[in-house]
Amino acid sequence: MVYLLELLSARDFQETRAPPMTRFAENLFRARNLSRATNILANEMRDWEGEVIQSTLADFLAAGFLSRTQPGGFTVFMFAPVGQGTRLTKELRAQRLVESFGEGKLSTDMIRTFSAAEFFVPSHKYEAQDQLTTAIRFLDSLTGSRSIASDGYRHGLQVLKKHSRQVSEAMRTDSLFVVKFLHLLDCVFQRFCRDLLDVAHGSNPFRAATDAGLHLSMKSQIDAQMSSFTIIGAVPPLSLPPLLQSNQQSNRLPQGSIVDGSGNSTRRGSTAAPQEEPWHIHHPSPVDDWKPPAGKVFSDFFARGSQHTRNCPKVPHHCTGKKQSICLHYCVKGECQSG
Repeated sequence: MVYLLELLSARDFQETRAPPMTRFAENLFRARNLSRATNILANEMRDWEGEVIQSTLADFLAAGFLSRTQPGGFTVFMFAPVGQGTRLTKELRAQRLVESFGEGKLSTDMIRTFSAAEFFVPSHKYEAQDQLTTAIRFLDSLTGSRSIASDGYRHGLQVLKKHSRQVSEAMRTDSLFVVKFLHLLDCVFQRFCRDLLDVAHGSNPFRAATDAGLHLSMKSQIDAQMSSFTIIGAVPPLSLPPLLQSNQQSNRLPQGSIVDGSGNSTRRGSTAAPQEEPWHIHHPSPVDDWKPPAGKVFSDFFARGSQHTRNCPKVPHHCTGKKQSICLHYCVKGECQSG
């Protein structure tokens, strides 16, 4: 966590070593309890466009930037416009989702997950812009103004603002378009962090990162997904976060479903079937012979920077579409830590 934070604090890839943490980051992570951390953050964000949802702040302080499931770790969904986050109960958040998007427009899974976890789901492009602006300001406070950490989110904010009319048109046909777009930005950031940890070693970690193409990776991955949208207005096939994809054949609830104030639903005359995690989180048929032998663990063979992690085959990532090295954790242990 500390080394990644220091790497992300670099102003650009011309740095020769990881800079120290900002004073705000030191104070925030040294806070003895959530109440103290919340007060430190409250002083920092007095003039921000949005706020950090308290429960997600606790998760972030405990787990750090990376997460095997999305949303999780550092995510734009942990931010909300002022007054839309910490002041709403679970029931009111569920009610807001239904009212904002319209009756039956969101799946039961989405309502339940986001209302329970206190993630904020934007129903308008301006809410998404406030979320992104707040996420950027939070990263700038943690890592220093305009550090490499916020490059992808800044580029995403520019896309929303520059192509505002196309975004509005896309949301008429897909009310979850900006939700999917924010998830794309999260995926790009998570991948960047993992790749940075994989390559940024030695006396000049940023030279190694530049040689691996990471100095342009976030912008290029976003542009690869959004090029048809920004040029001709064609809506790209973006995906929802994995936690919300179960039985998500459409954005509508099954006919006859009833949603209560907590986001739970029942369907007349039916019983809900158990849901499995998506294939990209748990391998449907892992190979036993590939698992570490008894007495050994994954890191014994595939530690970051080891010869076994170099020159791995690259395949299109299921979320970004950009070719990435295969997930060795998924192949060997049967599960992906980033989803």
